[in-house]
Amino acid sequence: MSKIGEFLYTIYAIQRYSTQSSITKIFNSKTIAQLPAKEYLQRIDDMPDALVVDLRTPLEYKISHHPRAININFLYNFKSEIAQLDTTKPIFITCLTAHRSPYAALLLKNLGFKEIYDLKGGFLTIRKMIEVRDKT
Repeated sequence: MSKIGEFLYTIYAIQRYSTQSSITKIFNSKTIAQLPAKEYLQRIDDMPDALVVDLRTPLEYKISHHPRAININFLYNFKSEIAQLDTTKPIFITCLTAHRSPYAALLLKNLGFKEIYDLKGGFLTIRKMIEVRDKT
């Protein structure tokens, strides 16, 4: 699929699943869990083989990110880059404010990921915690 096609697919997914009730249904799945900040960070620490994906733009990622996170911009080339990852591993995702990540979680589920963890409230909820951890 071309980059334009992937971008259009992403926009389609966002529009299709953009109601609050559909977002609630996403997180009522056994495959996808939305975790509060402390639990999200603890589970990442407890799962050293898990994937950690930051869905923000490269600029947002450059400013600050989880030390284990790789950057895969949800709004650009997401599907083809995600398809290169191991779907058998747990995957932790975050965006800035948890507006992109529910849609990414749904796409990940459709691509075959079985264990998906989304950060409730987005990266803003853990940014200071990460900065403190990095200093110690």
